[in-house]
Amino acid sequence: MRDPDPSVLRIVDELARQEDETGRASISAVARSLGLAQPNVSRALRVFEKERGVQIVGRSPSGSRLTDDGRAVASAGEPVLEAYRNLSEILAALRRHRSASVRIAASLTVAEYVLPPILLSFRRHRPDIEVSLRMENSEHVLERVRERGADLGFIESFERPRDVHYRTFGHDQLVIVALPGDSRAGGGPLSAEDLSQIALLVRERGSGTREVIDRAIPGGARVAAELPSASAIRTAAATGRAPAAISRLAVAEQLRTGALVELPLDPSVSLARPLKVVWPDGRMHEATALFLQEVLSAGRR
Repeated sequence: MRDPDPSVLRIVDELARQEDETGRASISAVARSLGLAQPNVSRALRVFEKERGVQIVGRSPSGSRLTDDGRAVASAGEPVLEAYRNLSEILAALRRHRSASVRIAASLTVAEYVLPPILLSFRRHRPDIEVSLRMENSEHVLERVRERGADLGFIESFERPRDVHYRTFGHDQLVIVALPGDSRAGGGPLSAEDLSQIALLVRERGSGTREVIDRAIPGGARVAAELPSASAIRTAAATGRAPAAISRLAVAEQLRTGALVELPLDPSVSLARPLKVVWPDGRMHEATALFLQEVLSAGRR
């Protein structure tokens, strides 16, 4: 037998309260008090009485009164209803906390070089909203958003993401960098065919960076080494291990100081990539909507 319906326990509890106050139990008054239709209240009581084999209300031309069994149910139901009220308060508190936080998953490049100023600006405007950030490659970010493990995801991708909403909020440019002494640094622009002959330091498959370089080079990049982050690629490039395909954002300081140089590319080689913010289907919490607005505003500046 299934557990008693809490809505019926509320009806019985209200009947007992009214009977204590007025000396009689009025189903119509209970219906008004609980905001229910009287026929629905009467039907719920009849179903409960039939299923449980007890009579809750004694009905007569002079009115209704709780039976002894009805009194016993009302008394036993009090702690159950109190537990439900406590549960409702806990759930409400969890919703309030949830609505005042934003879970973000972002590709490593976006997390390291694009989001920090946006996060700082948002923190100044809304210190009451907690923002958590998880870094992983674009493919894993999309998986996390689809599974609702993140409220917003940030990826680098040419493809239209499936099963999520998205907006393009900016663009990034990859560059091919090497040590200053690399003979190709002073030569003519490199074509896609030229790049296909050069072993490059690249990110792993599934990352937005790898997607760009593989699209630009016929047959995909020739790999000198696959590394898990822009920082690792930058460090390896600085040792002279091989030229690297990397976001310009990640090597801005090294290009400025001359620690690394950018190899010239033919204009036909496109290494630009769109930056997208994605979110799952369903209602978006206010805090998430506010952070999304901050991101889109930053993209327009």
